[in-house]
Amino acid sequence: FVGFTYDISTSTVKLIVDGSVDTTATGVTTPSFPSNVRTRIGVNEPWPGSLMYNLNGLIDEAGFWNKALSSEEIADLYSPFNH
Repeated sequence: FVGFTYDISTSTVKLIVDGSVDTTATGVTTPSFPSNVRTRIGVNEPWPGSLMYNLNGLIDEAGFWNKALSSEEIADLYSPFNH
């Protein structure tokens, strides 16, 4: 499984793969999106109405949280005991 976090308080982005932090980047600026652009998963919409780069695959159990989850919290979400 793959998880992605952004912690606004530390400007840190983490890529979590199979429960472990794979990559960390610091000093990342807060993303800013125009109010007329919808949040999409699996597709890029560079400007309203222009869908490009569709994912050729499946996404299962996508979610958003109001905090940056730790790698342990992400691993817990995918524990067989939580399904």
